[in-house]
Amino acid sequence: MKISQEMQSAINRQMNNEFYSAYLYLSMSARASEMNMNGFANWFEVQAKEEFYHGEGFMKYLIDRGGKVAATGIEAVEMNWTSIEEMYQASLEQEQVVTADIDAMVALAHAEKDFATVEFLNWYVREQVEEEASASEILEQIREGDSAPCVLFQIDKRLSKRKLEKPEIW
Repeated sequence: MKISQEMQSAINRQMNNEFYSAYLYLSMSARASEMNMNGFANWFEVQAKEEFYHGEGFMKYLIDRGGKVAATGIEAVEMNWTSIEEMYQASLEQEQVVTADIDAMVALAHAEKDFATVEFLNWYVREQVEEEASASEILEQIREGDSAPCVLFQIDKRLSKRKLEKPEIW
Protein backbone atom coordinates (compact mmCIF):
# COMPACT_ATOMS: atom_id res chain seq x y z
CA MET A 1 0.00 0.00 0.00
CA LYS A 2 1.34 3.41 -0.95
CA ILE A 3 1.60 6.02 1.76
CA SER A 4 -1.18 8.64 1.88
CA GLN A 5 -0.57 12.19 0.74
CA GLU A 6 -1.27 13.50 4.25
CA MET A 7 1.21 11.09 5.82
CA GLN A 8 3.77 11.87 3.13
CA SER A 9 3.47 15.58 3.98
CA ALA A 10 3.80 14.88 7.71
CA ILE A 11 6.89 12.72 7.18
CA ASN A 12 8.47 15.35 4.95
CA ARG A 13 7.81 18.03 7.61
CA GLN A 14 9.37 15.82 10.26
CA MET A 15 12.35 14.94 8.07
CA ASN A 16 13.03 18.64 7.61
CA ASN A 17 12.49 19.28 11.33
CA GLU A 18 15.11 16.62 12.14
CA PHE A 19 17.56 18.34 9.79
CA TYR A 20 16.71 21.67 11.47
CA SER A 21 17.47 20.03 14.83
CA ALA A 22 20.85 18.90 13.47
CA TYR A 23 21.55 22.48 12.39
CA LEU A 24 20.48 23.77 15.81
CA TYR A 25 22.80 21.35 17.62
CA LEU A 26 25.70 22.21 15.31
CA SER A 27 25.16 25.86 16.21
CA MET A 28 25.12 24.98 19.89
CA SER A 29 28.34 23.00 19.43
CA ALA A 30 30.00 26.00 17.82
CA ARG A 31 28.82 28.30 20.60
CA ALA A 32 29.99 25.91 23.33
CA SER A 33 33.40 25.74 21.61
CA GLU A 34 33.55 29.53 21.63
CA MET A 35 32.94 29.35 25.38
CA ASN A 36 35.83 26.84 25.75
CA MET A 37 33.39 24.16 26.89
CA ASN A 38 34.60 21.40 24.60
CA GLY A 39 32.82 18.54 26.34
CA PHE A 40 29.49 20.28 25.88
CA ALA A 41 30.51 21.07 22.28
CA ASN A 42 31.17 17.35 21.76
CA TRP A 43 27.76 16.40 23.19
CA PHE A 44 26.01 18.86 20.86
CA GLU A 45 28.06 17.71 17.85
CA VAL A 46 27.17 14.06 18.49
CA GLN A 47 23.54 15.12 18.96
CA ALA A 48 23.62 16.95 15.60
CA LYS A 49 24.83 13.82 13.85
CA GLU A 50 22.10 11.75 15.51
CA GLU A 51 19.47 14.22 14.34
CA PHE A 52 20.83 13.99 10.81
CA TYR A 53 20.47 10.19 10.98
CA HIS A 54 16.90 10.63 12.22
CA GLY A 55 16.08 12.85 9.24
CA GLU A 56 17.73 10.37 6.93
CA GLY A 57 15.58 7.62 8.43
CA PHE A 58 12.40 9.52 7.55
CA MET A 59 13.71 10.10 4.03
CA LYS A 60 14.52 6.43 3.47
CA TYR A 61 11.19 5.31 4.88
CA LEU A 62 9.31 7.66 2.60
CA ILE A 63 11.19 6.34 -0.42
CA ASP A 64 10.57 2.73 0.67
CA ARG A 65 6.83 3.44 0.84
CA GLY A 66 6.72 4.99 -2.64
CA GLY A 67 6.44 8.56 -1.40
CA LYS A 68 8.12 11.67 -2.72
CA VAL A 69 10.81 13.41 -0.66
CA ALA A 70 10.50 17.18 -0.35
CA ALA A 71 13.58 18.74 1.23
CA THR A 72 12.99 22.36 2.16
CA GLY A 73 15.33 25.13 3.26
CA ILE A 74 16.51 25.03 6.83
CA GLU A 75 15.52 27.99 8.95
CA ALA A 76 18.30 30.01 10.57
CA VAL A 77 18.93 29.21 14.22
CA GLU A 78 19.84 31.41 17.16
CA MET A 79 23.51 31.60 18.07
CA ASN A 80 23.40 34.18 20.84
CA TRP A 81 23.17 31.88 23.82
CA THR A 82 24.97 33.38 26.81
CA SER A 83 25.22 30.19 28.86
CA ILE A 84 25.34 26.44 28.59
CA GLU A 85 22.13 26.35 30.63
CA GLU A 86 20.32 28.40 27.95
CA MET A 87 21.47 25.95 25.29
CA TYR A 88 20.18 22.92 27.21
CA GLN A 89 16.89 24.69 27.87
CA ALA A 90 16.57 25.35 24.12
CA SER A 91 17.57 21.74 23.44
CA LEU A 92 14.88 20.39 25.75
CA GLU A 93 12.27 22.68 24.20
CA GLN A 94 13.21 21.52 20.68
CA GLU A 95 12.99 17.88 21.73
CA GLN A 96 9.54 18.52 23.22
CA VAL A 97 8.40 20.02 19.89
CA VAL A 98 9.75 16.98 18.03
CA THR A 99 7.98 14.64 20.47
CA ALA A 100 4.66 16.43 19.92
CA ASP A 101 5.10 16.25 16.15
CA ILE A 102 5.90 12.52 16.24
CA ASP A 103 2.94 11.87 18.54
CA ALA A 104 0.69 13.64 16.01
CA MET A 105 2.09 11.47 13.22
CA VAL A 106 1.42 8.32 15.26
CA ALA A 107 -2.18 9.47 15.78
CA LEU A 108 -2.53 10.10 12.03
CA ALA A 109 -1.06 6.69 11.20
CA HIS A 110 -3.53 5.02 13.55
CA ALA A 111 -6.43 6.99 12.06
CA GLU A 112 -5.37 5.90 8.57
CA LYS A 113 -4.79 2.30 9.72
CA ASP A 114 -1.28 2.64 8.32
CA PHE A 115 0.29 0.06 10.59
CA ALA A 116 3.62 0.00 8.76
CA THR A 117 4.06 3.68 9.61
CA VAL A 118 2.92 3.08 13.19
CA GLU A 119 5.63 0.42 13.50
CA PHE A 120 8.22 2.73 11.92
CA LEU A 121 7.29 5.63 14.20
CA ASN A 122 7.46 3.49 17.35
CA TRP A 123 11.26 3.67 17.17
CA TYR A 124 11.06 7.47 17.16
CA VAL A 125 8.60 7.47 20.08
CA ARG A 126 11.11 5.50 22.17
CA GLU A 127 13.97 7.66 20.93
CA GLN A 128 12.19 10.85 21.99
CA VAL A 129 11.83 9.54 25.54
CA GLU A 130 15.63 9.17 25.59
CA GLU A 131 16.22 12.55 23.91
CA GLU A 132 14.07 14.48 26.37
CA ALA A 133 15.45 12.59 29.38
CA SER A 134 19.05 13.24 28.35
CA ALA A 135 18.57 16.98 27.78
CA SER A 136 16.50 17.30 30.97
CA GLU A 137 19.04 15.41 33.08
CA ILE A 138 21.97 17.54 31.92
CA LEU A 139 19.92 20.73 32.35
CA GLU A 140 19.08 19.78 35.94
CA GLN A 141 22.72 18.92 36.70
CA ILE A 142 23.76 22.32 35.36
CA ARG A 143 21.10 24.07 37.45
CA GLU A 144 22.02 22.13 40.60
CA GLY A 145 25.69 22.96 40.13
CA ASP A 146 25.06 26.62 39.34
CA SER A 147 26.46 27.74 42.68
CA ALA A 148 29.60 25.62 42.22
CA PRO A 149 31.37 26.37 38.91
CA CYS A 150 33.58 23.30 39.26
CA VAL A 151 30.46 21.16 38.73
CA LEU A 152 30.04 22.65 35.25
CA PHE A 153 33.61 21.67 34.41
CA GLN A 154 33.02 18.14 35.72
CA ILE A 155 29.94 17.78 33.52
CA ASP A 156 31.91 19.19 30.59
CA LYS A 157 34.64 16.59 31.12
CA ARG A 158 32.11 13.75 31.30
CA LEU A 159 30.33 14.86 28.12
CA SER A 160 33.62 14.95 26.21
CA LYS A 161 33.52 11.14 26.23
CA ARG A 162 30.22 10.82 24.34
CA LYS A 163 30.59 8.90 21.08
CA LEU A 164 28.30 8.60 18.10
CA GLU A 165 26.51 5.33 17.54
CA LYS A 166 24.61 5.18 14.26
CA PRO A 167 21.07 4.13 15.11
CA GLU A 168 19.28 1.26 13.40
CA ILE A 169 16.05 3.03 12.58
CA TRP A 170 14.43 0.99 9.88
